[in-house]
Amino acid sequence: MFLPGILGNLGLYSGAVDFMEEWHMLFSLSIGGILEATIISFVIFTHLLSCTTDRYLNNIMKYGYNKKTPLPFAEAVEKITETLSAEGFGVLTTIDVKATMQKKLNLDYEPYTILGACNPTFAHQALEAEKEIGLLLPCNVIVYQTGDEVYVSAMLPSAAMSAVENNAIKSVAVEVERKLKSAIDAV
Repeated sequence: MFLPGILGNLGLYSGAVDFMEEWHMLFSLSIGGILEATIISFVIFTHLLSCTTDRYLNNIMKYGYNKKTPLPFAEAVEKITETLSAEGFGVLTTIDVKATMQKKLNLDYEPYTILGACNPTFAHQALEAEKEIGLLLPCNVIVYQTGDEVYVSAMLPSAAMSAVENNAIKSVAVEVERKLKSAIDAV
């Protein structure tokens, strides 16, 4: 009963029972039925574990869109600000993470800037559809340097808004994501 208990806590055991009932498999609360459901849930569990490879995490669980740029760091910050503007975004906030780390923690951090980008038209649409959506605004765009390499990245609104069950928000997220990707691709 230990294994059904663990798998039950993960929701897999009841999923296996539902699967068996849906496909008209013989399921009963007998020892044989419980054993069969435990085996099926264990198979599902091991399959889920095998899906947590880097490939799975990079392709399915991705929350940002990024690009390596040949531009030096300061030029990359200027360029993404320009390309965001061309897509209708203004930069509401600029956070110099390197300076903040130095000032607050006395750490020497590599160049890293967070831009709070906002497209007023889409922000208005989102706020009209869902007042609490402001918790997820503005869209963060980052420019950072690792060694000699400079990257520009943006949050993927489709990932950030995925927890919001509102179709109006989802359609806004798709359009905002398209524009953010376009701005990054133009750097």
